[in-house]
Amino acid sequence: MYSMKPVYKTDDIEVSDIMYKMKSLHCEETTTGSNETLNPRMKQLEETQLLILKKLANLENEVKQMSLQLGHNYGDAFPVPVPSSTTRSSQSTASTLPSGPVQLPEGTLDFVITVSAQNPSFSPLLIGELLRKRGVEVAFPTHLHSSCKEGSITAQILQPYGGELTGRLRTSTTAKVYLTIMIKDVPFCPSVMYSAMLQTRIIGDTNIARFLTRFLVPDLYDENNMESVSSIDQMMDMAKQLASSSTKVREAAMKSLNAHLGRKQEYLSCDRFTLADIATLSALLSNRSNFNSLPKNVKPWFQRIASNFDLRNFTLPAAWSSA
Repeated sequence: MYSMKPVYKTDDIEVSDIMYKMKSLHCEETTTGSNETLNPRMKQLEETQLLILKKLANLENEVKQMSLQLGHNYGDAFPVPVPSSTTRSSQSTASTLPSGPVQLPEGTLDFVITVSAQNPSFSPLLIGELLRKRGVEVAFPTHLHSSCKEGSITAQILQPYGGELTGRLRTSTTAKVYLTIMIKDVPFCPSVMYSAMLQTRIIGDTNIARFLTRFLVPDLYDENNMESVSSIDQMMDMAKQLASSSTKVREAAMKSLNAHLGRKQEYLSCDRFTLADIATLSALLSNRSNFNSLPKNVKPWFQRIASNFDLRNFTLPAAWSSA
């Protein structure tokens, strides 16, 4: 290459003295020499930025996992797994319930569930049947409270609870768990006594289901997994609306349930049988006279979950079980 002489001489450049000098914002001179070190404020800012980026990455992963569970796509890298039609049809009439031993406290456990003709509670019956399948002896004594007028409790009301008033003496005396049904004519039903000394009650079938599940079968409501709990609680709210006395609320909840199950989900939450399935099944049973038919996505789910329980005592609409 050709060499070229400099156009100007660097030695003759004059530095202007009419401007203010300013220290660098990014580095400062050390007291021992001309070496530059990172400003402590900038170092702290950089560490804060890295921490924020790490938190954002963790949050993004959580959103991706939640979107998969709710049936939504989150970017091309996380497609929602859609089971084939053959797989879905093969599982339409069968469901795998959790199995294995149940760890219960020592002694006999007795829960008194207060119900009325207008406000039944069927989740204890479903939970009790699950316990029986897992090797626990369960009894369902049925009592009639004096607040009920003579003739007000018909055979149709008693049918889901066994069809008759059994009482404690006519049931098993060796049962580990007693789910005692007390039929009352009181406004705040259904309920279960949480603390007899403080007269504290838990009111509502979904709340009763949550209480009994946490106490008797906690694996259906894993409180150590907040992601799972949040998903189950969301479906529990929908189950509560399904059991509402308002026609408008029930129909809106049924539409939401049908849309949720339309996302190719076999269960209501966490891709496995949970408390959400129990509470929703109980809500449908309590309002079976208000739903003559089930939507196309709810019907196969109902048939799959109901096949694991003995529902012969329930007079179900014919359309619910038809093909």
